[in-house]
Amino acid sequence: MNEYEYKGNKYTLKPDVLELFRDGIELIIGRKKLMFEETKNINSSLILQYEKQHKELLRSKSKAEKSDKGLSEIEKQIEELQYKYETDPEVHSILTHTTGCVENAMLKLVLDKKLIPEVIPKLIEGDKETYNFNDIEFSKNVVSKVVNDFFFLMMTHRDILPH
Repeated sequence: MNEYEYKGNKYTLKPDVLELFRDGIELIIGRKKLMFEETKNINSSLILQYEKQHKELLRSKSKAEKSDKGLSEIEKQIEELQYKYETDPEVHSILTHTTGCVENAMLKLVLDKKLIPEVIPKLIEGDKETYNFNDIEFSKNVVSKVVNDFFFLMMTHRDILPH
């Protein structure tokens, strides 16, 4: 059970996962909007080029497996492409920048003055009189952990959510 503590008060994440998702839908929407805003200007065309080449090689590999012709050459090309991707400084820069943007979006979500006080009380059980959304300790010990656990649960229950 997910438990959070603030100034001696204990809170728990509500146990009904489906109800959590229903009550936390605004978190999901907020996260998606912030992620889009933070990442929309990232030029990921280089990464998309690598992905396209990789898919083409996988299709070629699938065909080669059926005919037993040229399979080792295609596997070598896949390995070379993977190495090139992993060592490309521009790809590394794009991925690092994207990670930073995602972190910014999540920070903005956790610190949202309007959304968080509306949603968090719907997600946790405990003495609502002790909530203090203006205290950094409450944000650190309760809000950020609840948001993190909420999205972790969402990832582990992807089968009930549309993709």
